[in-house]
Amino acid sequence: FPEVARSLALQDADFLVTVAQFPEQRREQWRALSLARAIENQIPHLACNWAEGGGSMIISALGTVLAGAESGEEIIFGEVDLSERDQVRGEIPCFSDRRPEVY
Repeated sequence: FPEVARSLALQDADFLVTVAQFPEQRREQWRALSLARAIENQIPHLACNWAEGGGSMIISALGTVLAGAESGEEIIFGEVDLSERDQVRGEIPCFSDRRPEVY
């Protein structure tokens, strides 16, 4: 749901949390979509998938996977630098180019 992520980013959320139930057969799609939400919104993303599907991740505002899980139950730890969000947005001010009135 990219609209939810964008809405939260525009409200200056510190990070995005997604809880999902992607099956193992769609793990690559889960990974791609999770990375996309972090990158396109320049926001850290805690992407939590159910244990059977696996692939939960902690992703930086630049789209770097800081920690990731395989299949099965697993606890992952990672350190998120919240100031990176503002730094990235300052260097690449993509939100200022938005023109919601045209779409």
